[in-house]
Amino acid sequence: MNDSAIRGKILALLREYRFREISDGYVRKFFTRSRIPPLPGMGLEWWLTKTGLNIRNELARMIVAAMPRLPLQVDFVAEKIEKVLQDHGDDSALFQFAYHRAESLFDIKAIPEARLAESIWTLIRDALEGAVAEWLVVVPFHRIRSASVDLGFDGLVLLDRADIETWMSVAGPFDNTRHWDPRTGVRDAKDPKIFRDRLPESWGLCRCFGTDDGATKVARNNFRTLLALLFALEFSSKPELLLKTMLDPPTFSVQFAAERANLVSPSGTLTSARWFLNRSPTSS
Repeated sequence: MNDSAIRGKILALLREYRFREISDGYVRKFFTRSRIPPLPGMGLEWWLTKTGLNIRNELARMIVAAMPRLPLQVDFVAEKIEKVLQDHGDDSALFQFAYHRAESLFDIKAIPEARLAESIWTLIRDALEGAVAEWLVVVPFHRIRSASVDLGFDGLVLLDRADIETWMSVAGPFDNTRHWDPRTGVRDAKDPKIFRDRLPESWGLCRCFGTDDGATKVARNNFRTLLALLFALEFSSKPELLLKTMLDPPTFSVQFAAERANLVSPSGTLTSARWFLNRSPTSS
């Protein structure tokens, strides 16, 4: 994908962010990124036209095509584009403080449009590269009894719940895992028991690369493939495996980012690690 086409699409998008209420768009009220933490940034309000929504989605698709080495989804990229513009809406290196008399975000540009487009494209690219990391996704595998084994495909590992040695070996590169105990499903006594007292016989582990949501989706597909293979292998001798039981499926998973990941936390500050509680990838 030609970078010049992306830059042109960015400029077209800026023309669709309006500072006056419009009937065919949606409004966003937000704070820009703080320049003096912990103080909040500037409070702004703008409207994006329906044309702008289409342009933003087109831009997201172009960016996905331009960055094939990253496992990106169009919706995620569109959200990042919006976040970058919000964070830098009051950036004097890009825009002037003339919102009250301007019609669109493009109208308050502080630098020539070619430089503006290139600067915003660089910010978007950096934000996307910073959002991608290696993840370890962990789900409970109830009624599957297995010794710990690396399955050798799709980053999948079956872990005996009591096997701390294998857990530490697999989880070593991922931050916060040293505080999480597969024998209890929590980090310490203060943690909520998300798996309650119904702990699994085994855990399913999946090492994958992507955004936080993207890694969950990759893990979901890989776990489903694994379960399908397990059922296929066992069904001929144990057809009752496919009978529905009264037990509800697990609804939570946990995931850990690699220690070297440079991710933006929900508060907007940089952190070297995150861990998440998710709806279980295998339950939906």
